[in-house]
This record gives sequence, C-alpha cells and structure tokens, in this order.
Amino acid sequence: MALPELQAGIQKWRRLAGEPAAGHAYVRLAELLLEADRRDEALATLEEGLERGGASHGALLLLGEMLLERGRDLEGRSHLLRLLGEDPGNRRALAVLAEQARKGGRWEEAVGLYERLAALEPGEAVWAELLQEVRAGADSRPRPEVFIEASGKEPMPTMTLVDIYLAQGYRDRALDALRRMEAADPERQDVRDKLAEIQGGLSRSPLPGAGDPGRQDPRILAEVRREASRRRAEDKRMFQSWVRNLHDGSDQ
Repeated sequence: MALPELQAGIQKWRRLAGEPAAGHAYVRLAELLLEADRRDEALATLEEGLERGGASHGALLLLGEMLLERGRDLEGRSHLLRLLGEDPGNRRALAVLAEQARKGGRWEEAVGLYERLAALEPGEAVWAELLQEVRAGADSRPRPEVFIEASGKEPMPTMTLVDIYLAQGYRDRALDALRRMEAADPERQDVRDKLAEIQGGLSRSPLPGAGDPGRQDPRILAEVRREASRRRAEDKRMFQSWVRNLHDGSDQ
C-alpha cells in the first residue's frame, strides 16, 4: 500500500476504533500500523482494544506474536492459548507456539503441537520434518524413572493434556497435572513456565462457563462463530504465506 493511502487508512480506522460501537476496528488499525512499521503503536492499540473487552481471534493472534517477539513469553503464550481454546485448528497460532517450543528445547510440548499441525495439513512435508526433529530431541532427553503402581495409578500427564484442560476451562485439573509433572521432573522449564502462567492469571478459560456446556452464553458462542467465519479466509491466506516463507528459508 502506498504511503499516502496507508496514512489515510490509519486515520480512518483510528477514528472508527474510537467510536462507541467500534467492535474490532482496532484490529484493522493495528494491522495498518504494523504495515507502516509503527510497532509500538500497534502493540498499544491491541492491548487497549483487548482491555476494553473487544477480543477477537485476529487480535489474540497479532498480540500473541508481538509479545513473543519482545520476549514477553508468558503473556504472548497466554493469548495464543486462549485463541486455540476458541479455535483449536488455528494453524498459525499452533505454528508460532510450536516454533517457540522447538527453539526453547521444550521437546514434549513441540511434539504435541507439530502432531496437531501434521494432522491438520497432512500434505505439508515441513510439519513431518519438524515433527521428526523434535521427536528426536524428546527421545534424547534424559527422563527420570516413573513407576506406575499396580493399583492402577494413572500414568504421568503431558503438556498436551494440560492445554486441553485449560481450553475446556478445567484450571484445577491443569494445575494438578502440572504439579505431578513438576514433582516427577523438577528440571522441566516448560512445566515451571506453565505453572507461572496459570498461577499468575495469564492462562484463562476461553469462554465463560467453558467446561460446563450448560453455563455457556449463547450470545458469546455466536460472536465467536461469527468472528471465526470472518477471519477464516484471512487466516488461511496468511498461514499459506507463512508456510511458503518457511519452505523458502529451509532451502537456503
């Protein structure tokens, strides 16, 4: 977009975002600010929009990515996990979290995320390649011996199970699973990070009444569905571009 057109767009959407019935206009404003390389303004716009209660999938995705880029990992992961709670098949959020886990050496977490991506996009060879890499990392990592009692005590939970509990709103179950994992292996940084997220109030249930279908507000569910439909085409386009860039980078 040419600079004059970009500036005009920023002014237009800033005006719309300031109106009482602004809805998710602030997301488009943040996208234009990013295009103009005004990243601090874009970040502030997204954070203020979410504080006003205007959560959208696009806002959670952009804000999560920007916070991770700035090293604010707990907050960034929280927004992306919240997005996955509402849209479990959001490929871009899965890819961002998977890449962060891979680079951080959190192999078990990375395995679970890349498995989901490989299942969603079986034709994308990059997921199979990355899955093989993180599985090798997980296999090479020393693990403490875990004994399963003959009484039928359940096996050690996984980070994938924790994420499922959080997405469904079962915070206490997630905490219990994490504490068991921490007791079995006190050196796991990913477990300590996740405990800090939840105990700090950063990992929230995606919807009021999540985990209890009888308490879910139909109006909120309808809004989530409308937003998911509106963003689906754009998310797909951005995801395909992201995969192409990843392929190009792996060939260099």
